[in-house]
Amino acid sequence: MQLYVKSFFNKYAVYNLEGVSVGNIKRKFLNAASLEICAADGEKIVTVQQKEESILLEKQGEVWGPYAFNYTNEDGEPAYSSLVRPPRVQHIEMDSQYGIITIVQHTNRTFHAYIQKKEVCTIIHMLKCKKEILVVSDRISLETIMTLFAVCLFMLHDDDISIV
Repeated sequence: MQLYVKSFFNKYAVYNLEGVSVGNIKRKFLNAASLEICAADGEKIVTVQQKEESILLEKQGEVWGPYAFNYTNEDGEPAYSSLVRPPRVQHIEMDSQYGIITIVQHTNRTFHAYIQKKEVCTIIHMLKCKKEILVVSDRISLETIMTLFAVCLFMLHDDDISIV
């Protein structure tokens, strides 16, 4: 399955290959660093929230997490060191109904999601207005894919520098 995500001012619209809307990811302005995953009909499914260096998921009043960002590579060493740039999130591990989901961010800002070490999707073109999600497994739901995309957005922008 192939999905496209278009950026708008206060939301991300998710489309399938035929151009039909399958869901939205809306920014919530009341709580800082929060995204709402909605179905195509606008019904809220999940809220993804960043608290400091971790992610919280909320669905129907239940809260899962926190799932901490990991800034080290597989060897336990920092991926790179810089005096002026903050470290980049390397990966995050989260519990799910499918088992442990691991999202890995690469240096070219592509993301790979794994369930129990088997790849389920790849997210590319994250720095463009039209992002692309390539789903390589049918064992993952659309709701989970949009939630993973929201987590990837927080991972992508965690190392942004705020200039005051």
